[in-house]
Formats: sequence, structure tokens, C-alpha cells
Amino acid sequence: MPNISTSFSGTLATSTTATMGALLNEKAGSGMAKGIGIQVLKDGSPLQFNKKYTVGRLNNQETRYITIPLHARFYQYGPTTSTGEVESHMIFNLTYD
Repeated sequence: MPNISTSFSGTLATSTTATMGALLNEKAGSGMAKGIGIQVLKDGSPLQFNKKYTVGRLNNQETRYITIPLHARFYQYGPTTSTGEVESHMIFNLTYD
């Protein structure tokens, strides 16, 4: 029975590690927040980037819906912050093996 797994990646926020699940604010310039990024959570804990998460299994020719509950929140990664827009990108990989 093959496994279905996911992994996630993105540009890490300054002074963070892959285990903190914090993405860099990719916006810069006037009107953009400084020192603030996005932290992604899975089951209430920071999502670990580049880690393989098994999310299900499939039998041959089975059709199935899989739900992966994720949440996002603002995350301070800089020593000083300012208000404004925040934009981050995360890559979602789905593997069938």
C-alpha cells in the first residue's frame, strides 16, 4: 500500500531554522512590514520545512480525499518591527511512493 507524504519549503525568515516554520517577508519598500514574517503551524506546532510528513495511504486504484490542516500567523523575526504588508511563499510537495 503506497504512502502519501508531503514536504514544505520556502525562504526562511532571518535568524530562524527550518524547525521554526517561519517564512521571510518577501516584500520590501514603502508600506511593507519590517521584521515580520509568516509562521506556518501543523497541529498547533511549527511546521518543519524539508521534513517528510506521511499523511495517508492508498490501496490500488483507490480515490481518497486527504485533509492537511495548516494554520498561519504573523511571526516577529527582526529585533524591530514596523506595520505594513507581509507576503511569503511556501512550496508544497506531494509524494506518492
